[in-house]
Formats: sequence, C-alpha cells, structure tokens
Amino acid sequence: MHKYICLICLFVSIGYADGLPMEISECPVTFACEEGYLPYKTVEAIYPVKAIENQISGYVVVEFLVNRQGVPERLKIVESVPIGIFEQAAIDAVSQFRYEPPLVDGLPEEVTGVLYKLEFK
Repeated sequence: MHKYICLICLFVSIGYADGLPMEISECPVTFACEEGYLPYKTVEAIYPVKAIENQISGYVVVEFLVNRQGVPERLKIVESVPIGIFEQAAIDAVSQFRYEPPLVDGLPEEVTGVLYKLEFK
C-alpha cells in the first residue's frame, strides 16, 4: 500500500452583510503533498453558526484513508484549534471529497495517511 501525505489548506472566509454571511471563498494551498495527490472534488465546509456569532476562527486537520473508489474513510481529527467548534464541519466536508486512487498493476489502490487541513477565517 502506498502512503501519501497530503496537506491542503482550505481557507473559508466569511463576510457580513446585515449580520448575515455574504461570501464564502475557497483558496486551496498545498503543503507537503507527494506526487500531487489532490481531491478532484471538494466541498466547502459550513462555518458553524456558533463560530460566526462569536467571531471565532481556527483550523482542523483531518486524517483519513482514501479507498479504492476514491472515497475518504476512517476520518479522524488529528488537530483542532479551538477544540470543539469546527470538527464536525470539517468531517462533513472532507467525507464528501473524491480522489482518483493511484493504479498499481492496473488496479486502484487505497491510500493511507492522507491529511487535509481546513482553516476557518
């Protein structure tokens, strides 16, 4: 099994118009990504209402396995700042990502140790 380490920052920016979110923008930045192993489908994380109301920012690093169909599995939080605010939003988003699994001898292979960092600002 190949082990790829891929860390991507997903910057989620929220602007306000009359107290309501008005803009969500995504800016992926790769870091320590071997062989360009990136998702071909991403989903923006939903900024938690509690965090918006309290103007809280932070980040979450999720580790997971990409199965032979390109779907993230066994997602776990490896780092979260602050704790207890953004974890579920990160898991919900990353679980919808899709990857192209690498081929070994013509067959798709699962990828372990994939890391993805979502930053909430």
